[in-house]
Amino acid sequence: MEWITITPILLGGFLTLAGGVFQSWFSDKKHKKDELRKMKLEILVNLQAYRLALLDVGTPEEKAQVAEAIPPFAKALNQVNIAFINNKTVIENYKNLYKDFTSKYSNSDTHKMYLHNLIKSMYEDLDMESPDYDTFMGTLF
Repeated sequence: MEWITITPILLGGFLTLAGGVFQSWFSDKKHKKDELRKMKLEILVNLQAYRLALLDVGTPEEKAQVAEAIPPFAKALNQVNIAFINNKTVIENYKNLYKDFTSKYSNSDTHKMYLHNLIKSMYEDLDMESPDYDTFMGTLF
């Protein structure tokens, strides 16, 4: 065989192999990105769904509902710093909420404000429009 015949065969084989490797790498990267977005959305949904854990309520029925909301709310909140680790704004809002939770001067209103700030930054990370405060903390019962 002559070099003129072998070169295109070798080059074609190499390009086919390189294309397969690139496609595999790209597919894996896209899958990881999709999974991270899915995890972020799940955390956001849980924080919003169980935000009533922050309410000051009076009736025994309302207190029971709030008590049920605390474990899933805390679980979602603890996952924020893992899923959103690359977003400085989300992490800063997460830290502010944590500081507020541990401050002896905080109250339910400040908790709600800091949670709303965190939720807004999470929406921004996901390129979604966030609800305003009144909509976010609207009637929960």
